[in-house]
Amino acid sequence: MPRIVLFSYPGSPWGAKVISYLSLRGIEYSECCQPMTWPRPDLQLLNIQYRRIPFISIGKDIYYDSSLIFEKLEALYPQQPLGAKEPSGKTLEKLVEKWAEGSLLNSVMNLLPKSLPFLSDSIFLADRKELWGKEFSPDALEKGLTKSLVEIREHFAVLENLLGDGRQWLLDSEKPGLIDIHAAFCFDWIINIPGAQINEFISASAYPFTWRWLDRYRHAIAASQKQGAAITQLTGHDATNLILESDFAERAVTVMDDPTRLQEGQVVALYRIDDMSSSVKHRDVGRLVGLTPHETVVAIKAKASDVEIRVHAPRWQFEVEVAL
Repeated sequence: MPRIVLFSYPGSPWGAKVISYLSLRGIEYSECCQPMTWPRPDLQLLNIQYRRIPFISIGKDIYYDSSLIFEKLEALYPQQPLGAKEPSGKTLEKLVEKWAEGSLLNSVMNLLPKSLPFLSDSIFLADRKELWGKEFSPDALEKGLTKSLVEIREHFAVLENLLGDGRQWLLDSEKPGLIDIHAAFCFDWIINIPGAQINEFISASAYPFTWRWLDRYRHAIAASQKQGAAITQLTGHDATNLILESDFAERAVTVMDDPTRLQEGQVVALYRIDDMSSSVKHRDVGRLVGLTPHETVVAIKAKASDVEIRVHAPRWQFEVEVAL
């Protein structure tokens, strides 16, 4: 299997989530650090227009969005997976993933300390306003803090109720699973930021089972990282060369009958639909080579050469259409 390259930036909660998974699995990878804001010149070498972070490459296959990344890593690296095995566990795992992505992270963001340097960076603030269509400034965080604390108490209460029977992990397993990563990554991210506005309403005394679970989670990741191989840092050119000189990670892709009526080989545009700019400015255009109920695969030509790579995206929160 070609070596994984993680494209992320320091401090990204989603990047930290993927790193936690890779660490707990003991999967070796390289990292190509990116700027916090667009543009990201390294990506232009691959002709990637995708705006969001993180994504990974495995050979000439590029995987967008953490939900698809985890599905692929579970399938392509089947030894000792972290995902649930039983249907009920798989269902709860997916529900927790959507809960954390759709609700929990938004609540946690307002706990960021207002003194963080990037919150006074005009380039960062303009970038995030263009992306989300709203202010992401110290004043905006302060205005949302009370509401977030109210919401986070509810989130903690859900976990406290489940963990209150004494289980160590959410599915009562012997070690942390994918569901624990889904539920813990937001809290783990904010807790590790010095000065985060965590007060008595969401303290360890108020939610003891949840905080002990978070401690176990952090210790498990730290132990895995201590035992794991060193992470190789790559420049954009090195990462591009590694990708273009590798084989594809997946051989079989297919275009199935689909409500879009798209056909194999059509030139299509692939983009996210859950932000304010991707549908206009961040469209990957190429040949449709894969389409299932869960995944879209588009072949594009890298700018650094005439080599074809494939970008993969989940159907959830992505659109694919005929390119105009």
